[in-house]
This record gives sequence, C-alpha cells and structure tokens, in this order.
Amino acid sequence: MVRVLATFYFLVFAYIGVLIPWFPPLLAERGLGAAMIGVSLFAIQIPRALLPPAWGLLADRLAQPRGLLAAATVAAGAAFALVGATHRTPLVLALLFAHGLLVVPVFPLAEVFAFRVLGADRERYGRVRAWGSLGFIVTSLGTAPLVDRLGLSVVPWLAGGLLVAAGLLALAFPGGRFAARARRLGAAEALRLVRRLAPLLAVAALGQASHGAYYAFFTIQLVARGWSNTAVGLLWAWAVVCEIGLMSASPLILRRVALSRALALALAAGGVRWLVTALDPAPVALVAAQALHAGSFALLHVATVQLVDRLSPPPAKAFGQSLASAA
Repeated sequence: MVRVLATFYFLVFAYIGVLIPWFPPLLAERGLGAAMIGVSLFAIQIPRALLPPAWGLLADRLAQPRGLLAAATVAAGAAFALVGATHRTPLVLALLFAHGLLVVPVFPLAEVFAFRVLGADRERYGRVRAWGSLGFIVTSLGTAPLVDRLGLSVVPWLAGGLLVAAGLLALAFPGGRFAARARRLGAAEALRLVRRLAPLLAVAALGQASHGAYYAFFTIQLVARGWSNTAVGLLWAWAVVCEIGLMSASPLILRRVALSRALALALAAGGVRWLVTALDPAPVALVAAQALHAGSFALLHVATVQLVDRLSPPPAKAFGQSLASAA
C-alpha cells in the first residue's frame, strides 16, 4: 500500500510540475497581462482557501472517504484539461474555479491517508512524500521539450490527464472511516481544534504565501530575460531535487530538531531565498537560492503536516489537514 501511496503522490505532484512552471506562460501566450494571470491563478486558489474545512468535515463523516478522493481528483483533472479546449477568458476562469473547487480535498485527504497507511511508522512520511517531488521533477523537466515541440497548448491536457490517472489510482486506497470510532466531530470540538491550530496555521500561511509571486511569474520573468525553456525547467527541477533530499532525510532531522524549531528554520531559509532572488543575481547565485527550496517549502511542509496530525484528535484528522491546506 505504501507503493500505491507513493505513486499517487508522484502523479499528483507531476500535475503540479506541469501547472506551476508552464501554465502562467500559456496564459501569457494567450495575451493575458500580469493582472489577469494573477486573477486566473486566484480563480484556482480561492476555493482552496475557503472550502477545505467543509470538505474535511465531510470526509471525516463519510463511511468511504476514498470514494470522495477518487471522484474529486478525476473531476478536477477533467475540468483543467478542458481549459485546453477554449480561449474564451470567462469560460477559462469558470473552468479554473471548478478545478480549484474539485481539487480542494485532494491534498489534505492524501495526507490523512498517508498517516493512516504509515501508522506508527509516520516518521517515514517525508520519504513517501518525496515521490511527489520526484513527479514534479519529471514533468517540470519533461514538459520543456514537449512545449518546444508541440507548444504550450499541451499543458492543460497533460496536467489534467495526470490528475485523472491519480484519481483512478486512489480507488486502491484502504476503505473505512478515518476515525477509530465512527462518531461525528461536534461544532464545539471543531472550534477548539481551530483555536489550537491557529498559531501553526498562521505560520504555515505566511510561509506558503511568500512563494506566490515565484509560482506565478518565475518562468515568465526568466524567459523574458532570455533563458531557454530547458534551462528554466532545470532550475525548477533543481529546487525540487533539494526538496527530495530534505524530505528523504526528514526522519533523521526531525529526531534531532523539534518541529517548532524546524518551522523557524524553514521561514529563515525562505527569507534568504527571496532576498537573493529579488536582487536579479548571477546564474550561480540563482542556483544557490533555488537550493533553499529544501527549507522554504519542504521543511515547512513536513513539519506542518506532522504537527497538524499530532494536534488533531482521531475524529478530526481530515478536518485538521484541511485547515492546514486552506492556510
């Protein structure tokens, strides 16, 4: 089952490896300016920011949450693929909003299934999650020659297809409720959990928000400066190679470093990374800055999801991870 989980992560993050580096350039090629590119990405993110808690509560109450994960992942992939079939901006925005709505439960439910599969061996989470980072590398690099040969129009179809494949694979996940006892999470208990997680979620939100401009405009900016698609893909992939290294080593690191200290180190790495990137550095300095993705993203993510799992009671595992996803 660990192999199935690792393959699911591979496919879902392979989708992100297509989406993040190559979808903004597609929008730019279609004539959208920076503001509308931001609006388009916002259309995906707004339901992901507002709706995860509702999806999480639903998953905690369902007898078979894997069905929700599979259906949502397939539908999200189909919605994104259809972006390739139209150039009409209102319809594109509607499809992106639908995609964002449907992809909401995918990531928090994947985290809950991961801890469920790993059980007492949850320290191995980082190593399993590293397969997702490998998927990102494969597609961020592999999409570059496809774009050179077929054009950016291939991006929605490829990204959507990867999500559909991940959704079908999710049907192999274990069934049954997440909670040991099939009781509902009460409103008072849910509110207590929100309050307990609030400081952690604020830290996670700020750390992730620092990546926003990078995800939206890094590729566009480098191509405008004369970088080739292949070189840009290599820079994205290098950052995720460093991410994989951190996640693979995370069991050893987190045995020696408290999770709260790990969060502080991750935020410090992010601060240094964005400062260097903002200075329009020489290529070698930009490569070094990209290596800090191991801290600014990987360490932040691993520490956050493990803290959320530790702080969430059994009837609220999906709800807790959905709050983290929203943040």
